[in-house]
Amino acid sequence: MQSTNYFIGRPEVTATIAVFQALVLYVLYLAVDENWVLAKFPEYLNSLAGFAFAFPLIFLFIRRNLNPKHIFFISLSASLVIALCGYYAGLQSKPIDKLSTTGITWVYVICSLIIAFKTVIYAQIYLAKKAYTFGNLYKNSWRTFIVGAEAWIFTWLVFGILFLGAGLFKIVGINLFNDLLEEFFITIPIFTLSFSFAVSYFQSSEKVADTIATVLQSIIKFVLPLVVIIIIGFALSLVFTGIGPLWGDGPGSSLILWLQALALFFVNTVYMGTQKEIPYKPWLHKVILVGIAFMPIYSVLATYGLWLRIDQYGLTPARGFGMMVNLLISLFSFSYFLAIVKVKTSWFLIKNKINVVLSVVVVIVCILLNTPLLSMQVWSTHSQMARLDMSEPLSNSDMRFFRNNLGASGYKSLEAIRSQMRVLDVSYDERFRKVFVNYSYSKNAHSKTENQGMDRSYKTVPENIPIPDGIIEATFDDKYKGKGAIFIQKDLNNDEIYEYISLIDMSFGKRVFIWTFNNGVWNQARANIVQASNNLDIDQFFVDPNLPLITVEEPKLMNLKIGEAIIYVPPKVSENTLVD
Repeated sequence: MQSTNYFIGRPEVTATIAVFQALVLYVLYLAVDENWVLAKFPEYLNSLAGFAFAFPLIFLFIRRNLNPKHIFFISLSASLVIALCGYYAGLQSKPIDKLSTTGITWVYVICSLIIAFKTVIYAQIYLAKKAYTFGNLYKNSWRTFIVGAEAWIFTWLVFGILFLGAGLFKIVGINLFNDLLEEFFITIPIFTLSFSFAVSYFQSSEKVADTIATVLQSIIKFVLPLVVIIIIGFALSLVFTGIGPLWGDGPGSSLILWLQALALFFVNTVYMGTQKEIPYKPWLHKVILVGIAFMPIYSVLATYGLWLRIDQYGLTPARGFGMMVNLLISLFSFSYFLAIVKVKTSWFLIKNKINVVLSVVVVIVCILLNTPLLSMQVWSTHSQMARLDMSEPLSNSDMRFFRNNLGASGYKSLEAIRSQMRVLDVSYDERFRKVFVNYSYSKNAHSKTENQGMDRSYKTVPENIPIPDGIIEATFDDKYKGKGAIFIQKDLNNDEIYEYISLIDMSFGKRVFIWTFNNGVWNQARANIVQASNNLDIDQFFVDPNLPLITVEEPKLMNLKIGEAIIYVPPKVSENTLVD
C-alpha cells in the first residue's frame, strides 16, 4: 500500500517551514548585530546558517513526492553535510578579528548551492522511482532551476510592491510602513514566506516550467553551431598565431574555461534526451561533432596556462579553483571525445551515461573543497610558504595576501615564523599586528546604539581642530546610519583656505564628502575613493588616523569638458601581481 504524503497541498506545512527558517535566520542576524557569543564562533554560525538555508530549500523542492519519511531524511542528511562544510569554512575564518573571509564564504555558498541543487534532482528521481538516466536528470534540472528562478523573481516583486506602497505612505506623512520594512524581524519572514509559497505554487504547475525550458532549449539549439564555429576557428587560428599570446597579462585561461563550460552546457541541452534521432541535419551534426572533438585541445591549453601561472607565482585559491574546474571540464571533454571515436554520430548515447556519473563527481568535489583534503587555502599556504625567502623580511603586500586569501592556515603559518622574521626585521611584530586586522569586523559595529541613527563620535586630522558646526550636523544627518566619521582639514586648491573632507564609516562601505567655503556658506560635494588592489589604507585610517601619510596630489591629466559633461581620468592604482 502506498504511503500518503502529508506534506502535499498543506499551506500550514509551508508556513511552518518558512517561519522556522525566518526564526533561525533572525537569531543569527541578532547574534552578529548584537555581538553575542555565537558571533565569535564562525564555525557554528556558518553551520547554522547553512542548515537554515538548505533544509527548507531542499524540503520544499522534493516534498511533492510520496513517502514523507524519505523526504525528511534526505533533506536532513543533505543539510547536515552542508552544515559540516560550513563548520570547516568557519574554522578557516578564525580568528575573525584578523582575517578577511570573503573568499572562503563565497566558496562555501557556491558549493552549498550546487550540493543542494544536485540533491534535489537526484532525490526527485529516487522518490518518483524513475531510472537515473541523463534525460530524467536534465529534465528535473530545468524544472528545479526555473521554479527557483520564478520564486526568486516573485519574492523580489513582493518586496518591490511593499516598498512602493511604503514610499507612497511616507510622502503623505505616514512613516509606519517604511519603518517596519527597515526592521529585519519584518523583512526576513516576508522573504521566507514569499519564497516558500512561491515554490509551492510554481511546482504545482510543471507545464509552465516545461514550456519555459522548451523555449530556452530551442534558443540554445540555434546558438550551439555558432559556439562550435568559434571553437574550431580559434583552435585553427592558433596554428598561425601560436599560443604565446594566451599567456600574457590577459585572461587567456579564464576565457578558455568559460568557452568550454558554455559549449558543454549547450551540447548537453541540445543532446539531452535518449532518443536516437539527431537534432540537426547530418552535415551540421558532423560539424558539431568536430567541434566537440576539439574540446580536449582547449583542456590542454587551459591546463598549461594555469600551470605556468602556478609555476611562476605559486598556487593561490583562485588558481586552485581554476584547476579544479578545468579538471572537471577535462573529464567531460575527453570522455566525449572517446565516445565520438568509439560510436561516432551516436556518441550522445554514451555521453548521457557519462554525465550521470560525472554529476555525482561534481557533488563530491564541492564537498571536498570545504574539507582539509581539498581546501585551496591550505594547499595555497603550503605553496606560498615554500616560495618565501626566509632570509629576507616579509613585505606588507605578502602579508596582505596571506590575510586576504589564505584564511586560518595562512595566519598560522606566518605566526609560526614570527620569531624568525623578528630577527630580520625589528618592526615585523608591529607590521604583522597592523596588517592582520579585519577592519570590517568591529565589536562596536555589531552592537546597536540607543539612537538608530549614526554614531556621532568622530576624530579629526590634525587632532583636536575645530570643525564648523554646519558640517558636523550635515555629516551626522539621520539618513546616514554609520559607525562614526573622520574630518580632515586640508588646502586642496592652494588658495590658503582650508577645505574639509568628511569620511563616514558606513556599515557597507565608506562615504566621502568635500566641503568648500564659497560666498559665506559651506558647499558639499560627493567624492569617491579609488583603492589599490588589497590595499587597506582607508580601513586602517579609521582605526588609527595617524597611520597612513596624508598628502595632496595634482591630477596628471586635466578634465575634458564637452558642454556641461566632464570626462576625467581617475588616478592610476598599482596592482599586486602576487594575487593576479
